[in-house]
Amino acid sequence: MTTATAPVIPFGARACRQTGPRKLWDTVEAAHAWWQGKGQPGRERFGLTVDSGGQRLWLDEPDQAVTVVGW
Repeated sequence: MTTATAPVIPFGARACRQTGPRKLWDTVEAAHAWWQGKGQPGRERFGLTVDSGGQRLWLDEPDQAVTVVGW
């Protein structure tokens, strides 16, 4: 198993050291930017459909899939 870390310095510091095979903090920043761009939706607006075709995360309606990048 490989490990990736992204320790954060609190209180508004702008430094984050990323280690491992995956840039975790870059993923967090991208997800936050997406969330802000969608109007900061609350968790009640998200849904998950699981069926024989797989699983799909969506926002507001099942036909509005949330694309998960980097997983």
